[in-house]
Amino acid sequence: MSHENTLPPVPERTTPKVPATASAPPRPNLAPGPWVHYRYGTIFELLHLALDEGTGEWMVVHQNRHTQNLFVRPASEWTQIVKTVTGQEVPRFRQPEQYLRSED
Repeated sequence: MSHENTLPPVPERTTPKVPATASAPPRPNLAPGPWVHYRYGTIFELLHLALDEGTGEWMVVHQNRHTQNLFVRPASEWTQIVKTVTGQEVPRFRQPEQYLRSED
């Protein structure tokens, strides 16, 4: 009776779509802290910016202040201008006025 190793072979590691040596796009100028979503006024805490390993795109890591759920969204969506149901164009996320620094 043979006691050979019957484990399946380990699959080869796939290479990311963006080589590690590729230069990253410019880092978005987004400040950590509270941001308000345009639709319901939900407050999200911007925690980190991270590069997506597969696409090389900047991602925003954020947390819903009420539910504490964590989310990741492309920075390009975070900074997007969207239309409200009334047709007004507004930023998808904005910093609450009380947290903005004055330019004095």
